[in-house]
Amino acid sequence: MPQLDYIIIFPQIFWLMLIFTIMYSGLLHFFLPVFVKLIRSRKLIISSNVNKTIGIEKKLLEKQIFLNKVLNKNLFFIKTKFMKNIMTSLSIKREINMQSIDVKIIKALYNNVLYCNNQVLNCIILEPRLLNLKFKK
Repeated sequence: MPQLDYIIIFPQIFWLMLIFTIMYSGLLHFFLPVFVKLIRSRKLIISSNVNKTIGIEKKLLEKQIFLNKVLNKNLFFIKTKFMKNIMTSLSIKREINMQSIDVKIIKALYNNVLYCNNQVLNCIILEPRLLNLKFKK
């Protein structure tokens, strides 16, 4: 086989090593810095995104705490007003219809759950009329 001849094999190894050395140095000096810059920029983008999400989470936590405080304050206000009205109505000896109060509370809770529940709202499929193939006139 002429490829394994001793006269031909050493120049082939020389040129092979020379070509691979040139390719390696080209990759090392031209493409590797570009890849390193890309990796660094991606790390910076990721760290800035993490910092932004931490800031947003802190703001969300502050808003939740504020909302809980306001809710507790308003619930306490409602409780005091309700108890004041109950006590005044009991002192007048007027008959309290607890069933009507229960019905009103149940209606309020039902409407709250029905219209303000994210899980229920996410289950409702809203499609535009253009995508509905059955047009009814």
